[in-house]
Amino acid sequence: MKVLIADKVSTTCAEVLRRHGLEAEHRPGLAGEALRRAVADVSGIVVRSDTRITEEVMAAAPGLRV
Repeated sequence: MKVLIADKVSTTCAEVLRRHGLEAEHRPGLAGEALRRAVADVSGIVVRSDTRITEEVMAAAPGLRV
């Protein structure tokens, strides 16, 4: 499973995800079309407060899991 880390967070976040068998991609600062393209094949998104997950982002991420 692939997880997008979309905000600035400690590198420990990606390390923990990888230790649990997930593919972690740290790409803070994405917005608009770039964010929609980045979520197309992910199962999860890590955000804090910078990145807004809009209805359009959700629609672009059919593989998201809760």
